[in-house]
Order: sequence, then C-alpha cells, then structure tokens
Amino acid sequence: MTFEKPKRDSVINVHVRVEFARVGEIDTMNEKYQAEINVEAKWASQDNFTTYDPKVNWNPKLYIENAIQEPKDAARYTVSSEAGATVITEVRNIKGAFWEKLELQNFPFDVQELSVTVASRLSCEDVKLIPLESNGKIGFRATRTFVDQQKWRLFKMVKISNEPSYFKTKHEIIKINPLEPEEEEPPEYPKIVASCFCSRKAGYYLFNAFFLIFLITLTTFTSFAIDSKLPQNRIPATCTFLLTSVSFKWVINRSLPTVSYLTSLDLYSILCIFFICLLATWHAIVGSNWTKDEAKEIDKWAVISFGILFVLLNVYFLIRLLISYIPIFKLSKEEHEYIKKNK
Repeated sequence: MTFEKPKRDSVINVHVRVEFARVGEIDTMNEKYQAEINVEAKWASQDNFTTYDPKVNWNPKLYIENAIQEPKDAARYTVSSEAGATVITEVRNIKGAFWEKLELQNFPFDVQELSVTVASRLSCEDVKLIPLESNGKIGFRATRTFVDQQKWRLFKMVKISNEPSYFKTKHEIIKINPLEPEEEEPPEYPKIVASCFCSRKAGYYLFNAFFLIFLITLTTFTSFAIDSKLPQNRIPATCTFLLTSVSFKWVINRSLPTVSYLTSLDLYSILCIFFICLLATWHAIVGSNWTKDEAKEIDKWAVISFGILFVLLNVYFLIRLLISYIPIFKLSKEEHEYIKKNK
C-alpha cells in the first residue's frame, strides 16, 4: 500500500482497519453487546508538518454509527513520511455498548453478526473509506476473555463490508398527492462495517425448554387412561396441561425481545399447545358421541393417530434443528480458512 499526496479539493482516501480487542456480554433482550474496539485510520495530508493536531489539521471525523450513547474514546496520532507524502495514522480505542439487530428466527440455534459501523461525518465527496490490506481482525485477548463464552461461541474471524446487517432497503412510498414535489435524498456518508460472528450454545435451551415442553405434551397422553365416556374428568386434566404449557411459554418469552416473527422455540411451543387443544377437543367429541363400546374402539385409533402426529411433529423439528446448524458449519469452515490465510 502506497500513499500519494492528494490534490487540492479532491477526495481523500482514508485506509481503515478495525480490531475487536474484546467482546463482552451479548444482551439478547435489549439487542446490544459490549465491546472494546481498536480503529486504525491512515491518510496522506495535503500539507507538510511534523506534529498533528486534529483541531487544526484536516481530520476524517470518524465515529461509530451504532454506538449506544457516548462510548469511551481515546485517540492517538503519529506522523510519518512515505514516498514524499505526509501520512497521518490515527489509532482510536473505543469501549462501550453497541446496538445490533439480532436475527432470532432460529433461536436458540441462531448465529449472530456483531458489527461495528465506522462512519465519517464528512460526505462521500470529501472522503473515501478504504479497508486496509489486512482488513479487520479479532484479537487473541478477545477470544480468551470472551465474557459470554458459556452461552456463545465466538468465531475467530472478521468480515468487512459496506452495509451493516441492520440496513433496510428502501420501500416505494405511495403519495396521496401526485403533484407534491419529491423530497431530496439526504447526502450519503462513507462507512465501513466490520463484523465478527458468534453462535449460541443451545444446550441450556434444549434441556430446559424443548425437552420440558416435549415432556409436558407427551404426558397429555395419560388422559386416555380415563374412561372415554367421562369427559368431565378427561377435559380438566388436559386443560391443566394446556395451562402449564401456556405459562411455561410466557416464562421463556421473558428472556427474548418482542420480535414480530416466531422463533424456532416459539413455533415448537405453539404447535404443542395446539396439539393439546386438539386432544381436549377430541375428548369432548368422544365423550358426547357413540355408545360406550364404539367410543372405546374409536378412542384406540385416536391414540394411535395422535401418537403418529406427535412423532411427525418432533421429526419435523429435528430436521429443522439440523438445517439450522448449516450456517454454523459454514462459519466454522470460513473461520478455518481465515485463520490459515492470516497466519
């Protein structure tokens, strides 16, 4: 990488590298995480000088776009000469909380992208952000001192892009008044996004959520031991399991943000609740129709049918679980290639 003295009134190229020095707690409920970030920026100056003052000399005015409140920010500067050009190196150490839009469709088998968006307060007409040749990296200390390593696996790689994961595409706006003039688009500002990745360790939720829901639903089959012509006994027993499942679901939801879609755990618990509702409906039907002998025979086939349905439900979620691990396998492969490349 070589630096050339920029021309007057031209776009200044700023080479940026981001390092995740430390990754702290990942707060799923509030969609944020704690981290310590090192941002290194290099650019060639139009003027010649030996000491640099950001209040006097030109500065790209970099900041972290997705930082929450005001993070702790310490900067230091060095001046060097390369190929006749004065090169300024800015190294910033930033500690704080960063917002991240978490994708929880596959919760608790989800993979999260923890990104840091380095942006400039100057427009694209004044500055251009370029990733350094070494791109981003994740520090050795970050993987060793990862606070949430009991809950998450942190991958030892960093990806660089121009768009954050929380970027939303623009939707067409239907105007009520077609004669109304169009609003001017705001100016674009340069940005670089460095992302590290982590996958949730799902063991806790497998045993304390999925398995318990499975046992509660499986236990509802014990209601078939009661005489089919006694719905007044069968239905209350089934409704007790139903209320238990609903209460358990609300307890689980307390640890998750209120998202507008169903997670894998939500879908499994709701389908199990619906399954229990079907059982309660069947107990009402069989208890009010047919003779005792006919109802007893039909009830046997109902047990088999509901058993097959419950098995199919769990087979479906087992397949869904295996599919949700595909992104984790891909990231593991990319991590291996990244480590091999950056040795």
